[in-house]
Amino acid sequence: MAVSDKQAVERRTMMVARDLMLPGGGGREPVLVNLNDPKTGEKRQFMVTGTHIQECNVVKKKFSSWFVDDSIIQDGSIYIWTPIHIVFLVLPALEKAREQGTFCGIDHIVECLDCGSDAFAVMDIVRAQQKKLQNVCEFKENGGELYYKLNDDKMKAWLQGRVVRLENDLKKKDDAFGSLSDAALHLYSVGMVSEYLSDTWSEALYELYNLDKPAAVPASNVVDDVIVQKEVKKPRVDPKQLQKARALEAKKEAKAKKLAKESAGMKKMSAFFSVKKK
Repeated sequence: MAVSDKQAVERRTMMVARDLMLPGGGGREPVLVNLNDPKTGEKRQFMVTGTHIQECNVVKKKFSSWFVDDSIIQDGSIYIWTPIHIVFLVLPALEKAREQGTFCGIDHIVECLDCGSDAFAVMDIVRAQQKKLQNVCEFKENGGELYYKLNDDKMKAWLQGRVVRLENDLKKKDDAFGSLSDAALHLYSVGMVSEYLSDTWSEALYELYNLDKPAAVPASNVVDDVIVQKEVKKPRVDPKQLQKARALEAKKEAKAKKLAKESAGMKKMSAFFSVKKK
């Protein structure tokens, strides 16, 4: 059956997610929920699947589309949904609850998340993963229920553990991060973890490692699928900023090599379309 032009460019997207309608995902339909971003505090969409809450990251090249059978998906982006650690998500709620000076239960934590009609879906996930809150909170049991209170020292130790874990995982990815020095990889890992923290906790994380928190990232241009930072002139060269720049340059070079390797032997566009039999 021939596919019309209208059908070929209909608004569809390419999505990759974990545990969608799989036995490990609880076998239930995914649910989109509106929660506060742990860093900015602004509302954004997350997805509840099984025992996870997932965030969405969009990967988009400057000129791209998807070929699916004999049709084209005009939006060449990939929407990648990945589980977000429950501690990052509820940390602002734990801080808000601590201001009242008492231990709080899961019901109160979810209430502090201010998720409105999505509270029931979120409640199931927080209850399923509440054991993880013990890593960052003081806790006690009363009447068969656990109650929590955020502990700064435990929280800082947990954040350091996340940085170490991320560094170790990145070291295994030789194609993308193998060219980075240990210092550059460490700095990158601290920055990545801080992306899930409020300004207060982000500053605390950098202080734990005696690092200066970097300034806001300047606007960037996209040229031939490579993000290029705009040049910023400074009266002097900060060694730490220079180290960051070198790390970014090494990462871009590794990415360019990977793209060149993947493009070798690439098929022609016509190869994606079937040939009609006469």
